[in-house]
Amino acid sequence: MDWRDQHDGATPNLWLPDYFCNQSTAPMRDAGAQLFFYPITRDLMPDWPKLEKSAATLKPDLFIIVHYFGYAIDTQIAKRFCDQFGAILIEDASHVLVPHSQIGTAGQFVFYSPYKFLPVPDGGLLLVRNKMTNVDLCTDLPPSTLAWGLKRVAQKTMPFLTSRVGRQPARFDEDPLFGSLGTRRALSPFARGLIGRAAPRMATVATERSRLAKRWSIALTKRDVRMFAPFNDPHLFHPAPYRQIADFGDSAATRQAYESLIDLGFPVETRPDLAPEVI
Repeated sequence: MDWRDQHDGATPNLWLPDYFCNQSTAPMRDAGAQLFFYPITRDLMPDWPKLEKSAATLKPDLFIIVHYFGYAIDTQIAKRFCDQFGAILIEDASHVLVPHSQIGTAGQFVFYSPYKFLPVPDGGLLLVRNKMTNVDLCTDLPPSTLAWGLKRVAQKTMPFLTSRVGRQPARFDEDPLFGSLGTRRALSPFARGLIGRAAPRMATVATERSRLAKRWSIALTKRDVRMFAPFNDPHLFHPAPYRQIADFGDSAATRQAYESLIDLGFPVETRPDLAPEVI
């Protein structure tokens, strides 16, 4: 469904959290949406009082909430906000392995990214309220199932070598270049088969990721790294964290910690590449 077709060709006001990957805004910009980046609090929740004030002058037509790193946002508050201003609620659950808590309960659209958790080359999952369709999302990461397959074979047979070859740490302030949007609008047969075989192992994958997250938390805390509070609660490790998060308070301290951890060989990264409007 094209929103503009339902609204006489009007351009939608699309609201996004200001902590959002700029790469992901490319198709929205290409489609002509008017982007508005709303503020979030330090615990990664929408700053609802500020949103109410902004919506009084610029009502959202499409409203995206993000379940950051698998941590559930209160979707009922988001649903009430959207109902108040007549907006369509979209849940970004790309950091979520399986639905849990309130995730996926309120959005008209909910999307997941299985390839971020499972050993598959491509594929997204788009759920539409009262319907479900395989995918209407594109991916070019990696560029082909053949390249992905060869990489996986190398990782399995030469893990020590492949973990070090061709992986130069990014500079603290370095953002990735914009990639081209894929043209494939469905799962590849190869990926579909792999997801099918991986599905029975979902609980095992979740358990293993939780175990590793706890180990990362212990290891980093011993090095005086301040773990991000909402994700350092052991009760929130279930069912599967996407990343282990550290909070350093300000940019200078973050840069120093990032460079120190790189020197020690930790696989760290900064997230995300913010939109120029936010910067």
